[in-house]
Amino acid sequence: MRLGVLIFTLAVSAMPALFAQPVNLGLPPVVHYTRQAYRAGTQNWDIAQDDRGMLFFANNEGLLQFDGVYWNLYPIANGTCVRSVCIGQDGRIYVGGQGELGYFQPDRQGRLTYHSLCHLLSAQDAKFEDVWDIVAAANGDIWFRTDDFVLRYQHSGIQVYRFNRTISFMGYANAVLWVQDDARRLHRWNGDFFEAAELTATTGSTVTAILPFGADTVLITTLKHGIYCLSGNRLQPWQTPADAFLREKRIYHAAVLHNRRVALASSLGGLVVLDADRRPLQHIQKSNGLQNNN
Repeated sequence: MRLGVLIFTLAVSAMPALFAQPVNLGLPPVVHYTRQAYRAGTQNWDIAQDDRGMLFFANNEGLLQFDGVYWNLYPIANGTCVRSVCIGQDGRIYVGGQGELGYFQPDRQGRLTYHSLCHLLSAQDAKFEDVWDIVAAANGDIWFRTDDFVLRYQHSGIQVYRFNRTISFMGYANAVLWVQDDARRLHRWNGDFFEAAELTATTGSTVTAILPFGADTVLITTLKHGIYCLSGNRLQPWQTPADAFLREKRIYHAAVLHNRRVALASSLGGLVVLDADRRPLQHIQKSNGLQNNN
């Protein structure tokens, strides 16, 4: 099973015409799966796909699995909702919930079994709320983001890294881990500690994704200020014909697809797909397939 983009929609908004050039070349089919079909919680917070094409969703009632035909639901240890999911290089399915983090792994019968990692934390560090992001680094480290700290899991244990402010974002591209605090300052992991990244152009911008876009190039999407390109130590705006639309409708998340196409999920205007030359190719919205534009 190969799925390019799977979209869960939540809210409704009106949309104007966007681009001066034609878009929507070869729109993909959009299939809606209702709660009655997948038999789990209403909200799905995150999604991951393994090498077999199996899909996993961070659902209000646990980890939701879909093989293209059948749905299965697996609760975590404390029975809370799952906020984040990530496939590790070891094949484990790492999840984060409310006051809980760990991984699923098949047992001898092939059924997914949950293993909590909370016992590796001190009593003080175990007092956290939600795990919002998980990153599987190239060296095998697994990173978890809460509002209050970042955790690095290695098979020898868990290290905790605290910041002076609330942590609002964590992303990974080209073997570099990035975090942003609620003062909208970016920090990157240098292998030993987090150091402030002097990227003044993004100051005041809420980062929503950091994407690999070449051997030494990453794209940084922001909620209200469009897209930036960081190549080496040079940061500059990544201007597109859709900039005015994206600033108005807000880039909530983003992903790099095949052929270096960039998918931009907006809060108010549906999904926009750009080609590697920044030209809009597709605009998927309520009028052509989505339940709504968020």
